[in-house]
Amino acid sequence: VGIIGSRQLPPNVASSPQSILVQLKQGLTCSANVTLENKGTGPLSWQAALGHRPGQTGNSPTWVNLPGVAGDYLPESRGLVRLNFDTGVLSPGDYITTLFIATNDVDTPEIT
Repeated sequence: VGIIGSRQLPPNVASSPQSILVQLKQGLTCSANVTLENKGTGPLSWQAALGHRPGQTGNSPTWVNLPGVAGDYLPESRGLVRLNFDTGVLSPGDYITTLFIATNDVDTPEIT
């Protein structure tokens, strides 16, 4: 009986920036990006969510959205995770949330 197998080479994820600060007047919109880079030799898969970990139930903020919530990057490539901000009718004040990105990188399975 012949058996054939292969070893999957690992991805190596890097992200920037580490934080995003947006200051908007009421009723305005803007966008910001987080860059994900696969510095490894295997394919990188990622999934993102706002306010809670991907795959878990939670309340996402209404003032920021994530149009693309998952993706794959080949080795030595990069892409953007876009965040769209809309202050709408929010009252003045500080609003804080966390962007969670789950990856298949065994050394960095989560970026926050």
